[in-house]
Amino acid sequence: MYRIQNRQGYTLIETLVVLSIVVLLGIFTIQVPKYVREEVETELFVQTIKQQLYLAQQYALISGQEVTCTINQQSVFSTVPHAKPISVPEHIHVNAVNYRFAAFSGHAIQFQNAILKDKHYMYIVHVQFGKGVFWIEKIKI
Repeated sequence: MYRIQNRQGYTLIETLVVLSIVVLLGIFTIQVPKYVREEVETELFVQTIKQQLYLAQQYALISGQEVTCTINQQSVFSTVPHAKPISVPEHIHVNAVNYRFAAFSGHAIQFQNAILKDKHYMYIVHVQFGKGVFWIEKIKI
């Protein structure tokens, strides 16, 4: 009538399910390539510089105190209270620059164009004299 079968091994479906789980786990553990990480780190750093300049400018405008923002090879820092220095990633080369923003107006009264370079791009921080308007230009090297 009924035959009892001895199962010896796994079915094809069971094997495929286990294999697909192993592949998915492997995909999530693969590290991001170094150049992608550096590219993202550079973009975040450039945006941070823009935010630091804007913060320094707004603080000079609101507080009535002259504010200096310094960018050098080691860090970016400003004289704004409670602003923490930001370290420059190792793969980015920066020329040392000081930005000074006038009290009550926020106008840039001392500046140079900051130049940031990585392997693929050069970023130039432009400041419009007197108005304190700044923007960042990205140039492929």
